Amino acid sequence: MKFLSPVILSFFLCALTSVYTQEYPNLISPTKVTTIGYWNNGQSTDYHVKETQASYKGKSEKPFKSSSSEYDIELRVVDSTAESYVFEMKYTNYVPDPEAKQFIHKMAELQNDLLIRYQTNELGQFDTILNLVELQQQLIEKLELCVGYIDEEEDEMKEIYKMVITAMSEKFKQLNNIEALFLSDIITIHGFYGIEMQQGKPIDIELSYPTIGDIVLTGTGKVTLNTINKSKDECIFSTTEKPNRDELAQYVGSLALLFMMDSGKKISLEELSFTMNTRKKMKMELSSGWMNSVEQTTTTKLTNKKGDQKKISTQTYTRN
Repeated sequence: MKFLSPVILSFFLCALTSVYTQEYPNLISPTKVTTIGYWNNGQSTDYHVKETQASYKGKSEKPFKSSSSEYDIELRVVDSTAESYVFEMKYTNYVPDPEAKQFIHKMAELQNDLLIRYQTNELGQFDTILNLVELQQQLIEKLELCVGYIDEEEDEMKEIYKMVITAMSEKFKQLNNIEALFLSDIITIHGFYGIEMQQGKPIDIELSYPTIGDIVLTGTGKVTLNTINKSKDECIFSTTEKPNRDELAQYVGSLALLFMMDSGKKISLEELSFTMNTRKKMKMELSSGWMNSVEQTTTTKLTNKKGDQKKISTQTYTRN
């Protein structure tokens, strides 16, 4: 769910004029790489995504709650110019946690086959989603179907689910909220293009997180080139990312209704303190610029009068 600030684009300049080898255009010296996409119309690739979440109380090493899900992403280049690429991204094979409530399974079925069309700049960094109005209409229709599913359920959370659906329907009347909903996967794949990195030398980065609502959420971090393996046509780089603490608290407050869905109880946000840190490990194909894999771990800590809680969320994107 992250952009790089435009400040970072200054690091790609020399890559446009210095190419270490035509076979591996992102390899510009034995210890230096760029992250630039070299793609053709009609080219496609797939990713399998696995997500896990585990919640802990206090200093316990045993989670009191855990869940997992997985899905596939199909990516295809449908247009390219000297200034941009246009992609289509399709969701398929969404499988929620086996222990999830039936309502969640129904929600998962509605996510399958959604098609997002988006544009990047000439380097491969995300620019904009192109079919927001179409997605808005589809989502509103799907949320109406969800209300029908809720009415069929004998569930103590029924009223909470309805409140969440109502809040989401209101949020999705604004196109910027539709965009924020889909940016997590897009930014995970496209967020770090347009960088030149020297092995072992961290680069400071500025982050802007897309949010649902009018809250601004920014952050800072570092990106580091760890290894280059020409024989495997691959480099590995990693990031550390941290949102602004005060802005994070404000954003969580704006989504209080959605947090109620997790516990079924009203939460007093004034009594809570949040921190969040994310680490990524990314493997990129030197010849094409495709991300071969992304491993992301986010640790969220919550403190209130009853003690501390910690949630560890992991996402793994594997290119097929």
